Amino acid sequence: MLLYEIIVMFLLFIFFMSLFIIYNEWKEYKKRKLLKRINIPPARQPSADKEKKFNLKGRFKLDELQSLIISAGLDISPETFLLICLGCGSLFFIPCMLLGINIFVSFFLVLFGSFIPVFYLRILRNRREQAVLDQLPEAIDMIVRALKAGQSVDNALRNVGNNFSPPLGQEIRLVYEEIAMGIPFDNAMRNLEQRFIRLADIKMLCTAFIIQREAGGNLTDILENLSNTIRQRVELKMEVNALTAEGKTSAIVIASIPLFFALITGIVNPGYITLLWSTPLGKKFLITAIILDGLGLYIMRKLTRIEM
Repeated sequence: MLLYEIIVMFLLFIFFMSLFIIYNEWKEYKKRKLLKRINIPPARQPSADKEKKFNLKGRFKLDELQSLIISAGLDISPETFLLICLGCGSLFFIPCMLLGINIFVSFFLVLFGSFIPVFYLRILRNRREQAVLDQLPEAIDMIVRALKAGQSVDNALRNVGNNFSPPLGQEIRLVYEEIAMGIPFDNAMRNLEQRFIRLADIKMLCTAFIIQREAGGNLTDILENLSNTIRQRVELKMEVNALTAEGKTSAIVIASIPLFFALITGIVNPGYITLLWSTPLGKKFLITAIILDGLGLYIMRKLTRIEM
């Protein structure tokens, strides 16, 4: 019992620490937004040797998590995000403790709660990447028109950054600001590529700019072909989504049938359905059914998903 109380106190501490960190991050975000609005650059952060922070990068590999955070457009450290995940997990553990739920079930609920921020981060990343892909053909066309009008590549990037809404306009504006601050053109393009490491179109765009800057060539023809390729790929993706929509819908319907059947049975005959969680054999059947239903939904989703 003493160990149980220690775990509860530790999770409560993690939860309130996560709330404090979220509040501080929100204040820093509002501060950076205000400074950006009045065109005042934010203060430079102290160097790593002068400021000792809680850092996990030397102990754990957080490169993938950091890449996910950057692609989602958030400005938090991986360590802070891990604390937020622990706080969400502890938030799920408190009701389990108060309701007296089995420790095995509580563990899975805490694990699920800890992964909720990760799921949300992946949703943000996917939406942001899709928004960039939707804006990219028009942005490339604007760059091509600017180059044909005799403007430089830097001015063409500035026009795109000023005339396009986030996220692509913000990212292109950041590239222009990095170049204006003295960062080499190749490094600025590589930074853009790293922020969208999963998008092959961004990688091709950055590669085209870098090769043209180093070896020369007709950049306008390359960008026009890239813009046409992106538009054709979007059209093909829409056709594929239309063809696989029936399979995805069937997967959702088939996976939902046991849930609706359990709900209707619970309304019509509650004593019949309660055997699933009131008896040891029923619990085993229930866990097996949930696992098989989830596995079937996952397999059908994989069968109807085509990587573009």
